[in-house]
Amino acid sequence: MDTLRALVTSEAREEFLTALFSERGRAFYQRELERATGLPVVAVQRELKRLTSAGLVSVDTAGGRRV
Repeated sequence: MDTLRALVTSEAREEFLTALFSERGRAFYQRELERATGLPVVAVQRELKRLTSAGLVSVDTAGGRRV
């Protein structure tokens, strides 16, 4: 429960999770998430790092870009 609470304690994180999971199974580039959420790319990178560390998302590379 603490992990879940930590995931949704900020408005930015809520926007990020909504965008990320709105199209289940779709891969996003960081810039796409930036546009979808209105968050700066630094915030997108921070949220990706947190979710990756929690094991909730994975990050891959395609054509030299992180997906």
